Amino acid sequence: LRDIPNLEGIFISPELKKEDMEKIDSFSLKKGMLIYGKPRLMYIEKALEEDKKSILNEEKDKFIVIKNSLGNTEVYLDEALNLIPRLNEIEKMGFDVFKLEFTFENEDEIKEIVEALETREGTYKAYNFERGLY
Repeated sequence: LRDIPNLEGIFISPELKKEDMEKIDSFSLKKGMLIYGKPRLMYIEKALEEDKKSILNEEKDKFIVIKNSLGNTEVYLDEALNLIPRLNEIEKMGFDVFKLEFTFENEDEIKEIVEALETREGTYKAYNFERGLY
């Protein structure tokens, strides 16, 4: 990785569990992760046959289903991943950069999340941070 021109860092998938994230060597590059947001989990270059607004997986996680302006389907987490209350712990795992991803939030919700970032408080939503997806 060090030989790739202009590469400054890597971002770790929120689908990995904490223990696996800790094992990843960033080869002296900055290591980052998403700590807040409803990440797009799937992009399907086709509209779903049924007009669904949400779906559930086997673990009972709920997902938002959106038909975009191109007629394709995008799938997002229904509840935002929120690791802000565990930020002190995450920093000790060797992460240098943190990403906040605002997709559906309104102005008041964004202000609330930024304030939570300063106090490191809020509602903890682990998604796969504890169990991992794989």
